[in-house]
Amino acid sequence: YLAALLQNNRPRAAAIITDFHKPEGNYPDSIMLRLAKLLVLEDEQAALSELYKVVMDVELSPVIGLALAHIASELGDPEFALENLRKFIREDSKMAIWHPTHKNVRQLPAFKNYLRELGMVDYWRTTGKWADLCHPVGDDDFECE
Repeated sequence: YLAALLQNNRPRAAAIITDFHKPEGNYPDSIMLRLAKLLVLEDEQAALSELYKVVMDVELSPVIGLALAHIASELGDPEFALENLRKFIREDSKMAIWHPTHKNVRQLPAFKNYLRELGMVDYWRTTGKWADLCHPVGDDDFECE
């Protein structure tokens, strides 16, 4: 699914979700199928409107929340994606912020604040070992790709 998004192949990503989550009416599958349909809508504004409704309609699990964040990035709403990454990311899924789909998220000032809150920037500055996608800019700032 994520590889298909990286290749900008939304129909393939939607098909992968649909194949994996059979429509049997249970909670995660029905939500994932709703999300899959958004990837193939031609009108991105309509897709984003529907994405916001998904969040309002149900209580989301961390897995669904992270999928929602990936789709929000793909549809062009990095702020909404970051909001959901922050909300649903767990210790074992923090690598999600570095996924190429979230390049637009990493450009946000709020993303930089998030990394500071996590203590990553202090660690990088102390050790000199910066993440592959981030580098220092002067003594007090940094940027990420």
